[in-house]
Amino acid sequence: MPFEPIRFIHASNLRLDSQMTGIGECPDEFRGVIETATITAFERVIDASVAQNVDFVLLTGDSFDEHDRSLQSRIALVDGFHRLNEHGIRVFVLPGRLDPADAWKAFSDFPDNVTTFFDPSTEAVAVLRDGKVIASVACAAKWADEQSQSSAAHTAPMTSETRGPIRVGLCLAAEVPDSPQAGPSLRNPHSFDYVAIGCSHSRETHRTDWGIAHSPGATQPICSSDTGPHGCTLVEVADDGSIDCQLIATAAVRSERIAIGFDSQSSLTDLLGRMRKLLAERASHSTELLWLVNWAVAGSGPLYKTLCDDDLAKHFVERASAELHDDARPQILHSLQVLPGRAAVEQIKCSHAWADEYFNSLDAVIPLTRESLQEALADAPCSSDEFTNHMERLADGVDGHIVLGRARQFGIAQFGQSANRDT
Repeated sequence: MPFEPIRFIHASNLRLDSQMTGIGECPDEFRGVIETATITAFERVIDASVAQNVDFVLLTGDSFDEHDRSLQSRIALVDGFHRLNEHGIRVFVLPGRLDPADAWKAFSDFPDNVTTFFDPSTEAVAVLRDGKVIASVACAAKWADEQSQSSAAHTAPMTSETRGPIRVGLCLAAEVPDSPQAGPSLRNPHSFDYVAIGCSHSRETHRTDWGIAHSPGATQPICSSDTGPHGCTLVEVADDGSIDCQLIATAAVRSERIAIGFDSQSSLTDLLGRMRKLLAERASHSTELLWLVNWAVAGSGPLYKTLCDDDLAKHFVERASAELHDDARPQILHSLQVLPGRAAVEQIKCSHAWADEYFNSLDAVIPLTRESLQEALADAPCSSDEFTNHMERLADGVDGHIVLGRARQFGIAQFGQSANRDT
């Protein structure tokens, strides 16, 4: 069939009204931006959809967390869908782990432009323009929850009335082909040109012989360890069938973790100079109102001892906030993680019999990530959906790098004291 140029927006992991975790102390001046960040990001998805005059919008998984029972998230969804309806833009929704089908069925005030795939065997839906089919949207895979597995024996076939030149399939991250998380449940990927991935926290594109599988990541990450720009994806299909995916930034709050090494001769002024340079290398987006920057500084000598003093470290962060401020950039909330440099660790290892074993055990630890947690839970014999969701929420508040960094700092302090007593 001949192609017609189309464009659509793909968004995932809205997590509407979920609160950011792992931030620590937050000044009152930033609290409002942080608390409304996920709602703001969704409003920007709607703004972009209208501004780009897209043909439809895809929302793939975890649009909200049913566990939160948030009225604000429901109001935001309804308002956004009504605004899209006013502009003739259709919306296709795939429920995820945190927003299961039953939660979507509870909505009674959605406009007619919203189609929710409650069952993965639902028949493909045609997207029309001037009475002509320009695309088709269907589930590309069965879901992982027990409730829907019995009805997901096969993906519903596309008929001549619903098959479009561009065939879009919706699936969750664990069902993506050609990826580390790939499962056996993807149904005939060759039936689709674009597979919209949901429930993946990272932005990634898999180009295969049959088309593209793409995850836009989160519109606004709620975990401070999710670094870099975030947003939705504008997907443009040219008249030759080629597909282009472009990031549209939507996050109001961005996290960055920046590592800096220093030697025993470095001063606070030297450190500030390097911090200024590293900040300048990172481009900001106009949507970003606040950056949460965690500086992971590692070294030895007098500067390391200075920064290990909580009061002196606090004063240094205050100095950095003042001297690194730039009106051309978003506001920055700085935090400091002080780590012992490799030379300091090696020196301590030689000073105590148990130090070598302690630090080697830390090097063998794999920091907790959502992916490693999901793999562990998949192998657990008694893991339920509720327990899995609960553990993933806990993981959102844990930064494995900070935990391991503090463990190394603790080792330096404790084994250092022990060595001094022995001497």
